This record gives sequence, C-alpha cells and structure tokens, in this order.
Amino acid sequence: MEMRFDVSAAAGLGEPCHIAGTLFPPAAARDGPLAIALLVPGGGYTRRYYDLHVAGHDGYSAARRLADRGIAAVAIDSLGTGGSSIPEDGRRVTLDVQAATLAEVAHQLRHAAREGVLMPGVAAREPVVIGIGHSLGGCTITLQQGDHAACDAVAVLGFSCRYIRTAVDPKTGERLRPRIPAERDGYNRSDPSSHRDRFYTASVPRAVIEAEESTRVAMPDGVAEVLIPGRSAPAAGRIEVPVLLGFGEFDVSPDPHAEPGFYRSSRDISLLILPDAAHCHNSASGRAGFWHRIGDWIDMVAAGHATA
Repeated sequence: MEMRFDVSAAAGLGEPCHIAGTLFPPAAARDGPLAIALLVPGGGYTRRYYDLHVAGHDGYSAARRLADRGIAAVAIDSLGTGGSSIPEDGRRVTLDVQAATLAEVAHQLRHAAREGVLMPGVAAREPVVIGIGHSLGGCTITLQQGDHAACDAVAVLGFSCRYIRTAVDPKTGERLRPRIPAERDGYNRSDPSSHRDRFYTASVPRAVIEAEESTRVAMPDGVAEVLIPGRSAPAAGRIEVPVLLGFGEFDVSPDPHAEPGFYRSSRDISLLILPDAAHCHNSASGRAGFWHRIGDWIDMVAAGHATA
C-alpha cells in the first residue's frame, strides 16, 4: 500500500516536499496497541532496502517479516531520495531537515492510527510508533528522537555515535572514500562496488549483493555531515525512550559495546550483534534471526505501553 506524507512545513525549504512510503499491513490483528515500525534506509538506499526481492533467493524482506508477526511496517524514502521529493538544492537537505521530516511522518502515522484511517479494515487504535533506522537512517532517527521525540522507541542499526569506521578519519573527519557528483546539482553518489568489502561477508550470494546495489540512488550533499565524528551524540544523550542498538559483527562502530553509553538518558537499552554480518544486515546469513529479535523487542515495547 503506497503512502505519501506532506512534510513541506517540517522541511522548511520554501518548496513543496513529501515523503513516499510503502505500508505493509500486519498479517493478523493483535490485542493491545497497534505497533507501527517506521523503517528508514541508509545513505544511497531507498525503502527497497527493507523489501528486497531477488530471483532464486527468497526471504530478504524485513518489512514483510515484521508484518507477518502483526506489526504494521512503513518503509520510506528519505527526503531527497527515491520517490520522495528531490529538493532543488541538495545542499539544503541537512540531517536536521531530514530529522524534522521523519518526526512529521511519525506524527502523521500516529494521527492516522488514532483516527482509524491508516489502513482499510483496521479500526481506530492507539499506536506505538517505533523508529528503525539503518546507517544514515540510524543517525536521522537518533536526531529525530533527541530533538522532536516523535517515537515511542527507536532502533539504531549500523550507526555509531562516535564515528563511522572505514568511512571517515576520526581525527580529521575527512572521507576515506570518494563521492561522485550526480546529474543534479547538490547531489552525489558512490560506486556501489567500492563498498562490498565493508557491506557484505563472503556468505552473501553475489546475486543478492548485485540486487541490493541496483537499488542505490544519489543522495543530497547536505547529509554529508553524518561523517562528522560525534555529530549525533548530543541528541542520543537526550533520548529517554527504549533504545535498541544493532550491529553486524564487522560493522561501522569502532566499539559496539561502548555505544550504549551515548544514550545516557534512556533506562532501557538493548544491544544486538549479528554474527557473520558486515554493514548490510538485511542481506546477511543470519538476517531472519536478527529480524526476529527486533520483532521481539517491538512486542516488548508495545506490551509495556499496553500495561502503562
């Protein structure tokens, strides 16, 4: 089910802006609040990261797996990418702008659930909105929650509040890998094959890697600040809701076990490390178990709201 969110006011760019998304309805009704997972992809990826289909290879859709267990999954294209608005000047699409638009999407999802208009056949229910972001999406989910607090819990996957290992020099903040100017001014892209050594382990089928790489798109220059060491740390320290941190065994954090320390205001922090996985968890050999653990955590958060 395709969705469109008007985020013009939240973006504040002086031009119409919308976020495109896909809703994966829950397969079965559940008691208690409606759990809504807002899925935000990383840099250069679209919502297809959460719903990958590869000929001859099944089971690569995180969104459908969550929906199968009764969670409403909403995968989006971040502002400046995919089917969402592509603002005239990508340099103005900063992390703070993307965070503000994510907060607006969360607010609209909450309102739609309360009014009973989120999806056909589902009556008005109080929702629990969980923001889940991978890589750059993890950064913007962190900033969203620290600055706008629009979600009831957040999962930050494959992102470090300290610095992005293998992508940036922690001392200078300089990129370690070149970017390629895109056709549109203020946007850039990278060579997908240049990331294979840090995105995938040897157990990932080549066909899956190529399928995932084919979904990559240009990204706005304004979000390059994600590489600034410690950029999201102040916002992380303000988050009070439950936090799930997830990493691959060979991921971008220089020390995954130190990451919970950045979320000092939260009293509920979980850490998952996925074996035999690099940065792209949704194509890793153990992805199904990883998604199951995330689903269990969402259920726990929802149950906590039902008894509050």
